[in-house]
Amino acid sequence: MNFYIQIIKEYSVQLVSVGMMFLLFLIAGQISKRIINHIGRSGNPSTLKIYKLIGSTVNIVLIIMGVVTSLGTMGIDVSAIVASLGLTGFAIGFAFKDALSNYLAGIMVILYKPYDIGDQVNINGCEGKITEIDLRYTTVDNDSEIHMVPNSLCLSKTITKKK
Repeated sequence: MNFYIQIIKEYSVQLVSVGMMFLLFLIAGQISKRIINHIGRSGNPSTLKIYKLIGSTVNIVLIIMGVVTSLGTMGIDVSAIVASLGLTGFAIGFAFKDALSNYLAGIMVILYKPYDIGDQVNINGCEGKITEIDLRYTTVDNDSEIHMVPNSLCLSKTITKKK
């Protein structure tokens, strides 16, 4: 029992500093997310989804940085963790390349606005009225069908917009 008490006394300052460091990264992530979301709400309503995505991404990155920094402060070699995070990011990016390209194209569609909700368009043979623009799909509705066109297709193919 005395052995455990001695270890706790010896490492208590280090554990408190590690906990405080992680807590600071956690708080910084939450504050950053809220600031970015607030900026998104004060601007154009159609770009709110983009700001929410950016805010969540910043929050997650700061939490991961907090974990890695805290482990490094405790004396754990984090080089293998950082390398595996990089490799995991590469593998996830490669596995979800189509979904990621649709998300990035959705951001570009929302920012550049080649068309808007209510426009009559023809996108790659899908003709109708645009009812929704999401980060992943653009919804084109005609009398008989609803087409969900991937945003990457919307940016790579010709869009015919009716007056």
